[in-house]
Amino acid sequence: MFEKLEDFWDWAVSFLRPVDKQVEIMRGWRHDGVFGIDIGGWGHVFFLYGLLMRLITLLPSLYSHRNGLRMNLINPQISEITQNQNKAKNDRTLSTAEKRVIKDGYTRMKHALMKKHGCAQWKSMLAMLTAPVTMSAFFSIRRLAMYETDLEMAPFLWVHDLTMPDPTYILPAICAGMFLLNFEMNQRMQKGGRSASSMYIRWAVRGGAVVGIYFFAAQPSAMFAYWIGLSTAGLLQPILLRWQPFRDYFGFPDPPQLAKVEILSEIKGPSLYERLFASQEEKARLEEERKAKRLAQAKKKFETINDFEVVLDDQDPKK
Repeated sequence: MFEKLEDFWDWAVSFLRPVDKQVEIMRGWRHDGVFGIDIGGWGHVFFLYGLLMRLITLLPSLYSHRNGLRMNLINPQISEITQNQNKAKNDRTLSTAEKRVIKDGYTRMKHALMKKHGCAQWKSMLAMLTAPVTMSAFFSIRRLAMYETDLEMAPFLWVHDLTMPDPTYILPAICAGMFLLNFEMNQRMQKGGRSASSMYIRWAVRGGAVVGIYFFAAQPSAMFAYWIGLSTAGLLQPILLRWQPFRDYFGFPDPPQLAKVEILSEIKGPSLYERLFASQEEKARLEEERKAKRLAQAKKKFETINDFEVVLDDQDPKK
C-alpha cells in the first residue's frame, strides 16, 4: 500500500516539473505508442503532441473569447458605473460613510450586470494560463533534440535529422505562414469592432512573423514539427467561430456588424482570390452583385401588419 502511495506521490509531484513530465510523455509515445498503437517516428510524435496541446488549450481559449464578447456588450454600462463611482469618490459634500455605501452599491450593480450576461473580468485571463503549457513543450522538445540520440536519424517531411535546423528554411516559413493565417482569420472576426487591433499593430505582427523566419531558422527541426501540429489544430478556433450553429449553441454573442455581414452571412464578403487578383472593374461588379443579393434578402424579412393580431385597448370615455 505504501509503495502505491509513494508512486502516486511521485506522479503528482512530476506535474510540478512540466518540462521533465512532457519529455517523459513524448518518450512514452515514441517507444510504447498511444494506447498501444504505434504512431511512427519522432516527427509524428512531435506533430501529434502539438495537435493535442492545442486541442487541450482550445476550450479555455474559446471560453475567454466568449467572455470578451460578452464584456464588450456591457462595456458602456460598466464605464458609466465606473464614472459614477469616481464622481461619488471625489464629491466633497459626501461623508466617508456615504461614499462607502455608494461605492458598495455601484459594485453590487456591476457584479449583477456581469452575472446577468454570464461574464466576468477574470475569465478573460484563462487563455493566458495555457501559455506555460504550450511554451514548456517547446523546452521539452529542445531538450530531447539535445540529448535523445535517435533523433539524429528521425525524419520529418524532407528533413532527415530533427536535431539540426532545416537548411531550406521551408519549415520556419511554413510555421510563420500558419501563424499569419491564424492571426488573419481571427482578425477578420473582429472586423469593424472597437476591440479590433489597429492597423499599425496588425502590420507589426505581419512584419514580425516574416522577420521571425530568420531568427527561428537556427532552431532544431523537431521544434517546427511540434509548431506545425500546434498551428494546424489552432485553425479549428476561427473555423468554429465562423459556424453559426456553434455560436448559437454555446451562446457566443454576434461579432461586429461588418464581420457578421461579410463572414457569418449567407452572402459572403470578397474572397481571397478577389482581393488579390481581381481587377478594379471586376471587384466593383461583384460588390454590386452582393449588394443586390443583400437587398433582396432584406426585403424577404420585412414584416407586415397582416402577420400579427392587433388588439386595441378599450378607451375610457371619461378620459
